[in-house]
Amino acid sequence: MGPYWPDGQVLLIPSIESGTVQTHEVIGGKETPLDFVYEEAEENHYHLEREMNLTEGHLVPLTKGDKDWLQGAQNEGISDRKFMSFLVVYSLKMRGLSVYDRSRARLQLDLVFVNLSIFLQIPLEIQTSFFVSIFLVLLPLCFIIIKGYNKYAKSKQKLPPGPRKLPLIGNLHQLLCLGSSEFQPHVALSKLAAKYGPLMHLKLGQRLVLVVSSAEVSRQFFKTHDLTFSNRPELFVGKIMMYGFSDMAFAPYGDFWRQMRKICNSELLGLKRIHSFFPMMFDEVRDLVKSIAAAEVGKPIDLNERLSLLQFAITCKAAVGRTECTDQESFLMVMKEFVSFAGIFSAADLFPSWKIVQLISGPKRKLTKMHQKAYDIVEQIIREHELKRSGTDGDGKQIEEDIVDVLLGLKESKDFPIPITRNVVKATVFVSSLFLS
Repeated sequence: MGPYWPDGQVLLIPSIESGTVQTHEVIGGKETPLDFVYEEAEENHYHLEREMNLTEGHLVPLTKGDKDWLQGAQNEGISDRKFMSFLVVYSLKMRGLSVYDRSRARLQLDLVFVNLSIFLQIPLEIQTSFFVSIFLVLLPLCFIIIKGYNKYAKSKQKLPPGPRKLPLIGNLHQLLCLGSSEFQPHVALSKLAAKYGPLMHLKLGQRLVLVVSSAEVSRQFFKTHDLTFSNRPELFVGKIMMYGFSDMAFAPYGDFWRQMRKICNSELLGLKRIHSFFPMMFDEVRDLVKSIAAAEVGKPIDLNERLSLLQFAITCKAAVGRTECTDQESFLMVMKEFVSFAGIFSAADLFPSWKIVQLISGPKRKLTKMHQKAYDIVEQIIREHELKRSGTDGDGKQIEEDIVDVLLGLKESKDFPIPITRNVVKATVFVSSLFLS
C-alpha cells in the first residue's frame, strides 16, 4: 500500500507510453486528475525516464506553490525547455534512490517540499512579522559580536594613551573648542596633549591618528622610524585633483613615489634648476619696483594684488616658459582654492569606506569643477609645448627648456620602470607650480 497523501497534495504522474505528464490532486483521500495535461515531444520520453528515473505511474508530490506555478504556466503557454527545467529539479531530489523503491522516493520528496508548502500557506502579515522578529533578534547580536571583535583587536594593538571615543565619530567632537567660535584643532590638540602626553592616539572617524607634540618624540619618528611612518593616507583632494594620485605630493609611498622624487630632485626642482630661475626672478622684481615707482603720487597701491601677480608671473615663467599663462586669473584662482581645500578636514577623508559621504559631500562637486578648470589650462599649455618640440625658435636659437619641456622629454624617453603618462605630466606641472609659488 502506498503512502498516505494529505488532502490538497498535488502529484505529478508522467506517462512514458502516452507521452503525457498529468497532475492529480488528493481530495478526500483520493487522487483526482486536474483539468489539464501537458503534452511532451517524442524525443523527451526517454529523457524523462533516464534523467528522472521515473517509471509508468510513478507519483511525484508537488506543493501548493508548485500547483499554482503549473496552472500559471499552462495559461501562459510555457515552452518545452522551461517545463523540462522544472522537472529536472525533481530529478535531483530522487538521484541515488532505487527505481523500485517508489515508497521511499515519494516519502523523501514529500518531506523535502512539505515544509515549503506549509510556509507558503502562511499569511503575508505573519511572514512579515516573522522576518522582522528575526531581524530585531539578530541586530543586537551582530552589534555585540562586532563590538567584541573590535575590543579583541584593540587588545592586540599597542597604542599610546588617548581619550575615550564615541561610536562612529571617534574623537572628532574633542577637536571642537567649545569656548571659541572658530574651529581651532591645534588648540584642542594642545589641551589633549597636556593631559595624555606628548604621544597620544585619536580616532577621527575611521582614521587612527597618532599625535606627536614634542621634539624628542618627533625625532624618533623622523629619524629612527622614518620608513615605518613614511606613507600617507589617500586624501580625497589628491584623488580628484591629481588624476588619481599621479603626482609626488599626494601619491602613497612606493615605487612610483620614489621614482617621482628622484625626477623632481634631479630634473625639476634641483638646486641647479632653481638657481637658473634667479635672473628671471630678479627681472620680475625689478619690473614690480619700477611699476610702483611710476605710480601716481598719492594714489594707493594694492600690494597684495601686485605681489600675487609677481608670484604668478615667476611661477609661469619657471613652469611653462613665459610670464603670462592661458587664463592667468583662472589658474591663479584654482591654485589658491586648491591650497585652501588641501588644508581642511573632509568627511570623505575621515570616512573613506562610506561612499555615500563622497557622493553627497559638497567638496567633491567643488573639487570636480576645480579639476576641470586646471585640466583645461594645463592641457592647453602642454599642447603648446608639444608644437614647439622641434627644439629651436624662429631665429635658429636653442629654446630654453622649462619644467613642461623636461617632463615631456621624460615621457618620450620611456626609460623608467613606471611609465610617465600624460596624466603624470599634468599633475606634476600643477604641483610644481604650487611649490614654486
